[in-house]
Amino acid sequence: MDPKRKKRKADSRAARYAARAWAAADDGDFNIACKEIQRAVAERENNPVTWHDYGLIHAIAGRMREAEQAFRNAILVAPMYPEAYVQLAALLAGRGRTIQAARYQRRAVELRPHNSALSRAVS
Repeated sequence: MDPKRKKRKADSRAARYAARAWAAADDGDFNIACKEIQRAVAERENNPVTWHDYGLIHAIAGRMREAEQAFRNAILVAPMYPEAYVQLAALLAGRGRTIQAARYQRRAVELRPHNSALSRAVS
């Protein structure tokens, strides 16, 4: 199988896993949600959106350590992806780590200076 087709198949599988993860989270079944989003990440390790979803689902499930690492992984994969900075900042602020949170929030604003929601969050 050629590499492009292989990637398309992996993307398709990852999207299905992510959809199932969100459906399970909506139903309150966080064990299944976490397993399905893990499968999505295994298919698309270099996709910041998948890591972002992984972090969100784990945060909703109360698994903050995993969520924090997922947002950091999203930043490592795509340093210009502001949503990961925003979520990491919110998570850190919730854990009382406000100085670190402010740094990440400022970075999100630097990446998207015209996003008024991000700018207000820093003020």
